[in-house]
Amino acid sequence: MKNKSVAIIGAGLSGAVCAKALNGLVDKLDIFEKEAEVGGRLRLTDTVSTTATFNVTTLFFQNIIDHWQSLGWVSPHRTNMIEVLKSEINLSDQVSSDYQVLPNTAVLVENLLSNNTVYLETDVDDMERHGNQWRLFDVFGNYLGAYDCVLITSAAYPLHDLIKKSEVLYSKVKPIVYSVAWNVVLSFDEDPKLPYEQGSFIDSPISRFYGKFIEGRYVICIEATPEWSEQYSALPEAEIIHQLELIFCSHLDIELEDIVTADAKFWPFKSAINTLGEDCLFDDALGLGVCGDWCTSPQVEGAVLSGFSAADRVMKFFS
Repeated sequence: MKNKSVAIIGAGLSGAVCAKALNGLVDKLDIFEKEAEVGGRLRLTDTVSTTATFNVTTLFFQNIIDHWQSLGWVSPHRTNMIEVLKSEINLSDQVSSDYQVLPNTAVLVENLLSNNTVYLETDVDDMERHGNQWRLFDVFGNYLGAYDCVLITSAAYPLHDLIKKSEVLYSKVKPIVYSVAWNVVLSFDEDPKLPYEQGSFIDSPISRFYGKFIEGRYVICIEATPEWSEQYSALPEAEIIHQLELIFCSHLDIELEDIVTADAKFWPFKSAINTLGEDCLFDDALGLGVCGDWCTSPQVEGAVLSGFSAADRVMKFFS
């Protein structure tokens, strides 16, 4: 029987789930990640919001989360919803009951990939069809290997050139649009004593915030809404920090003193606005597929379900 070989481009959560599901079912499975760490876009978000939080909407995903919780990979998480109306602060009746990744997305992805071969700092820049296989090359033109099946797992837009190898896939992926987000991180040597350590604002330019001790310093992470972030996307980072700090302090009626560091980061691919409505896409004629949270629903649940679905399509391709 012919050996089955699979390449997964992108070591984010979706790619890691797919690799975990395929582990032991194919003869060769390699994961290529252009960054120095695994975790994808959610890992980058971790750096500004301390850890990924998510909710559960399906029984299938709940069963997965129950298993991950038994392994200590996730835990329940509750977030206060804070109403800001005419400078008055009220704790809303709304409470978001979610889960959080422990300690962060990168560790979760590392756990999922523990038995797989991952090539870090390897940017797959081109693929060419050779017989019934795909030959992969990095950004420097180095040959990476030949594979029967390739799965592209990342934000849709940056991988358009690879997805263009299949008109079937590209025609569906091309319309995907992403929301953007400004994030500000303030650090302190001492606890600034926030009235709430975490929460989501209603009717505010700030969507959510967290306060937490990280590596000996207290860190406040402030995330702006997509609408505000889009409007002020061209502002300098220093001005973004100033504006969001003022809004944050005004909302909570506090003053922040002795800030040690202040950083801002703009995320151009925060989450998909118009998802595909399909768990994944696969071109059986070419052995080429795509998966990610942008396929079905943004963030953790969408990424996980898409990864499992892609693994199922790969096995059907080989059957």
